[in-house]
Amino acid sequence: MSVVTSVSIGVLGYLWISQEFSHFSEEARTARRDLMEAHKALIKAQVDSAVDYIEYERSQAERRVREMLKQRVGEAHALATHLDDTEKRIQEETLQRLGQIRFGDDGYLFVGQWDGLCLLGPATGQNMIDVTDPNGVKVVESLIDQAKGDGGFVEYVMPKLDGQRPDPKISYARGVKDWQWYVGAGVYVDDIEKSIAGARKEMLARVKWNVARILALLMAILLAAHLIARRTANRTRAAFEAFLSFFQRAATESVEMTASGLGFAEFERLAASANQMLAQRRRAKEALRQSEARYRGLFDMMLDGFVLQEAIRDGRPGLDGRPGLDGRPGLDGRPGLDGSPGLDGRSGLVDLRILAVNPACERMTGMNAGQIVGRTIKEVLPSVSPRWLEACDRVALTGEPMHFEHYSRDLDRHIEVTLFRTAPEQVAAFFTDITESKRAEQDRLKMEEELRHAHKMEAVGLLAGGVAHDFNNLLQVIHGYTQLALDDLPTDAPGRPFLKEVMTAANRAIGLVRQLLAFSRRQALETKRLDLNAVISDLMTMVRRVIGEHIELDVRAQEGLKLVHADPGQIEQIIVNLCLNARDAMPEGGKIVIETSNVAFDGDFCQGHPWAREGEYVMVAVADTGCGIAPETRERIFEPFFTTKEVGKGTGLGLATVYGIVKQHNGLIEVSSEPNKGTIFRVYFPAAE
Repeated sequence: MSVVTSVSIGVLGYLWISQEFSHFSEEARTARRDLMEAHKALIKAQVDSAVDYIEYERSQAERRVREMLKQRVGEAHALATHLDDTEKRIQEETLQRLGQIRFGDDGYLFVGQWDGLCLLGPATGQNMIDVTDPNGVKVVESLIDQAKGDGGFVEYVMPKLDGQRPDPKISYARGVKDWQWYVGAGVYVDDIEKSIAGARKEMLARVKWNVARILALLMAILLAAHLIARRTANRTRAAFEAFLSFFQRAATESVEMTASGLGFAEFERLAASANQMLAQRRRAKEALRQSEARYRGLFDMMLDGFVLQEAIRDGRPGLDGRPGLDGRPGLDGRPGLDGSPGLDGRSGLVDLRILAVNPACERMTGMNAGQIVGRTIKEVLPSVSPRWLEACDRVALTGEPMHFEHYSRDLDRHIEVTLFRTAPEQVAAFFTDITESKRAEQDRLKMEEELRHAHKMEAVGLLAGGVAHDFNNLLQVIHGYTQLALDDLPTDAPGRPFLKEVMTAANRAIGLVRQLLAFSRRQALETKRLDLNAVISDLMTMVRRVIGEHIELDVRAQEGLKLVHADPGQIEQIIVNLCLNARDAMPEGGKIVIETSNVAFDGDFCQGHPWAREGEYVMVAVADTGCGIAPETRERIFEPFFTTKEVGKGTGLGLATVYGIVKQHNGLIEVSSEPNKGTIFRVYFPAAE
């Protein structure tokens, strides 16, 4: 407080003294201006007085001349001479009188003619018309110019004349036009400066006296303020020490501040406020403790996982522009599922730091909090989807909660997530493990699709079987009567070739009917215990001839292959049809691989593959390196008369026949294919006991 008071008084004194010196400077400038004007007025008054005297003397001379003219009218020549002598005498008397005039310390009058001849002054008798001072001012010429007018001042440096100082001077000149004289007087600038310096000295002495009085007054005020401040500081220090002791004890125990004896009403009010504040803090602390206990219990016992994340940014443009999980468009402008606008991508989010997790999160991830907290999401889950980052980024920037389903590749789990912002750049995630329900839903949908497909194939098979039986009865009539007609006709009969064409067409139709019957599983089977390796080995010569030399054939038979109950002819038809189908997929050549192996399906495998049934099987796989089958086509390849070949190049019954034969043998068939990556048909026959 003493320092503040001292500084305040110092500033006040500085401003006060500065004001005094400002007034002094202004008075000095005013005094200089007034003294300069006073000296100019003095020399002007002297010159005006001299000129008035000259005018008076000249008027007296004219009066005397007029009186003499009355007396001497007849004496004209003598009169003229006398007039000139009289005027000259009057001028001499005037000059003599003016030469006696002095003013100031060394002020005098000077007189000269308009032609430059000096009549009175230091250069009397000299022609000064061409005299020029060091600054280039023609002194006498300038004085004459002022005299010819109404009079005026001329500033110049005094020429070097006997008895004169070569210093700056100000002169005033006025003219006597009838005599063509200029009359002037001057004053040295140094004399004016001396007067100004004297006045400035007097004013400076007065200012010093005022400053001394101001300093004395300020010192007295400072001393009084110091005494008051010291007393106040002691009382304030005691109050602050009491408060410090109170707050130190209040940090560890429940105490109250005693308001009396603090010395100031303000401190007493502050003590009352402190007591009230501490009471409120105790109540708030207790409420917070209870709230934290409830929160911790909820946090630890809740079944949903919880993770608190903090955004990590680097200032560069953010994500890769793929649509977010809420359907909003990404940074590449692709529209979202709900058509709502997306972010502009200037967020610079690069990762998320994990701040807290609950026990449910530990159970779901299989990692404890020590392995997760403090690390980034990319360190914990290296394969984290960019869409997760985009969703968290959007919530952190907009504050709008989000709800979506997400699949974690690292955890191999489906989760239902709710994101919301808890603080700037912090995003909390609640998530529920829906993996089992998601997989159950997928299995249910797949089984429904398989069931619909089976029902569809069953319906098509029933229809094809019924048509095939009816069509077969008609073909038997056509075939029988055609054969009877051929038997009755001589070999050279004209109609015999036509009947042969009818017979050929009937035989082809009978073959189609057999395929339909095979698809509908109404064809009679002649089953026996077979070694599929032996069947395939016997069939390879024919298969190589059928597929052509531009296709490589590779047979991979497993040793110790189990036997199956099957119709050999039907098995051969399956293999030939699959090889022909593979050949047609490789018009430019390729490779066909026929493989056999023993396989067994358990409950876990069947749960993930709805088409399978538990048991032991013998597998025959036919793989090619052809063009593959598109997904939309793969769903219909076993339907009768469905083909992707050109008209006239396929009946659409090859794979349908394979499907029918496999089902008639209580087997399974599976196809896997991708465009331009080839196709694999796997046929499973139940192993014989």
